[in-house]
Amino acid sequence: MGLPILKTISATVLPAIAFDTLAQATQDGKAKKTVNYRAAVRLKVDELMQQGIEQYQASLLGTALKTWQLALNISSELGDRPGEGRVLGNLGLVYNSLGQYERAIDCYEKSLAIVRDIGDQKREGRVLGNLGSVYFSLGQQQRAIQLYRQRLVIVCGLGDQVEHGKALGNLGNAYFALGHYEQAIEVYYKRLAIAREITDRPGESDTLGNLGNAYLKLGDYGRAIDLYGQQLVITVELGDQQGEGNALGNLGVGYRNLGHYEEAVECYQQRLAIAREIGDRRGEENTLRNLGFLFKSQEQPELTILFYGQAVKVQEEIRQDFTDRTLLRAYTEKVADTYHALADALFEQGHICKAQQILNLLAV
Repeated sequence: MGLPILKTISATVLPAIAFDTLAQATQDGKAKKTVNYRAAVRLKVDELMQQGIEQYQASLLGTALKTWQLALNISSELGDRPGEGRVLGNLGLVYNSLGQYERAIDCYEKSLAIVRDIGDQKREGRVLGNLGSVYFSLGQQQRAIQLYRQRLVIVCGLGDQVEHGKALGNLGNAYFALGHYEQAIEVYYKRLAIAREITDRPGESDTLGNLGNAYLKLGDYGRAIDLYGQQLVITVELGDQQGEGNALGNLGVGYRNLGHYEEAVECYQQRLAIAREIGDRRGEENTLRNLGFLFKSQEQPELTILFYGQAVKVQEEIRQDFTDRTLLRAYTEKVADTYHALADALFEQGHICKAQQILNLLAV
């Protein structure tokens, strides 16, 4: 087992990090038997894990994917089950961010099986939440709620404030998705209090955005914009491009609802640039769709068709990633409105054949 792992490590272009002990152990053919060997390999995995975290937080999703895949290969060869469970969970995060939902589910389910087998309840709760978020993204709200509730039971039992806050945030999102906005706001404020108590700035940022979304649905646009502005300040301070993009997109929606269209377009354009820079396909298609909707409301058919068309193009790319027909059908149902909006715009301009071609794409 020793040499394959050594080859895996040496084959990378990552900087060499203190493998003197490991090299000495292999010189006399006793690498497999030495404690130093396994310790050195685990040290390398830990370094790769941390490196991947830094890359992920910097929105370098493709780079983080490669780093964590290497960590998974090493952990698997070493037979390090806790390490495998941890890395698989992180890989699920990347695939979810890239819009590759089927791969994300596969990684999370494998991670969940491992952490349950080894009795790691803290990580089990975290994976349940992440898995629920994938199903949430696919529009399968009931399945997401089941997973969120399982997670909430675990984190409450552990007395973990960080995970408790995250679990509340997910539950609030579920209420929001069901249209229970006042109930969502109540849960979100509990989540916000925990985030501020433990100085969880990313959590505070996310919750401010979620509260803004809920107030937006209730028609309180001024309060929504204020909350989105607070969110944007925090994301810029943190250097969180993903969060910054989300905040800009939210502000765009708020301004659009107030009838401040120029401000809305400016926010959307900034959000679109960030999404494309970091490879956030979900953010890209969402922003393109919002631009299409805005220009439709302004009765600008050419721009409406342009942006709805670009949104459908990205959604088609995401659909190509699915091999599971159930997941493909769920995602298709979620984004079908964009296809219909584009088809309607084309039909109104007399492009009847093109409109029908767009609708035909929805066949699964």
